[in-house]
Amino acid sequence: GDEPPPELAALVKARRITVELRARSRRLGAMTLAVGQTTRRRFTRGDHEFLHVLGGRVALALDNAGLSREVESLEARMTAALGSLAEAVTIQGTDGRLIYANDAAARALGFDTPEALLATPPQEIVDAFIATLEDGSPLRLESLPGRRVLAGEDAEPVLVRAIHRQTGEERWRVTKATAVHDRDGRPVMAVNVIEDVTEVKRAELTQRFLAAAGEVLASSLDYEETLARITRLVVPQLADWCAVSLPDGHGFLRSVAVAHVDPAKTELAREYNERFAPRVTDETGSAQVLRTGESQVINEIPDELLRQAVTEPDQLAFLRGIGMRAAMVV
Repeated sequence: GDEPPPELAALVKARRITVELRARSRRLGAMTLAVGQTTRRRFTRGDHEFLHVLGGRVALALDNAGLSREVESLEARMTAALGSLAEAVTIQGTDGRLIYANDAAARALGFDTPEALLATPPQEIVDAFIATLEDGSPLRLESLPGRRVLAGEDAEPVLVRAIHRQTGEERWRVTKATAVHDRDGRPVMAVNVIEDVTEVKRAELTQRFLAAAGEVLASSLDYEETLARITRLVVPQLADWCAVSLPDGHGFLRSVAVAHVDPAKTELAREYNERFAPRVTDETGSAQVLRTGESQVINEIPDELLRQAVTEPDQLAFLRGIGMRAAMVV
């Protein structure tokens, strides 16, 4: 029982044993054991069996090492490919946290780098925006497509209107998600693709708004009622506050219609226009626009600018109470 099998007689006589290294039906190489002329050692059946076991483990180690290199190479290629996409792409785990984000995703969500985005808790990312669905209802974290596919549900693309709380920038984005499943069919990751459709949505809303404005303008011959409806149409579609002023024939521009996104401030805005009606000869503001025909756009109105433009304390207090960050006069 201690003698080698007949098929190994030649190898044993040469004092050498060679076994094939094979893994997943692939030949990876061969492993040879040999003894020199200075030793009296002889190979046995047990040596042969042990070498087969050892060879199998060596082949497995080599195969795993090759797979690791393949995976690392694949991951590098995938990262490079996703990073070059114009669309924002993120991948999240079952706990909802992001485990991958490309540069476009970081920029879209207000971060300088993908690393900074990945280090931020999901709820903190959502809280940085005033996010609503197309119908105006608040966006809930659990209603995002990524969360739904991780829960094993089907998820349709979601259109979200997001306003950054710090910058005030408004963007429209469509978010789609696809689940990645394990061998048992359980979702283990969600791949999210976020497409910016702001320009398309703004064009759509502009056409819709112009159509609605046209209907309002043609609906009545009472110009004051028509202008009042126009201001209510503008707010909050285009602005938080809208007022229409006309010359009153006595040297002043009088407000004939006013609307504010906060109903409590509508009366305040109306009172301001009555108390501080501009003269048609004023050098700035609505009087200047009426006189020159050139519109004015101011996208930053710090308190210092208000103090420079308004010297009357009560008028300054009113403007602060109304609250303006940007203004447009046409």
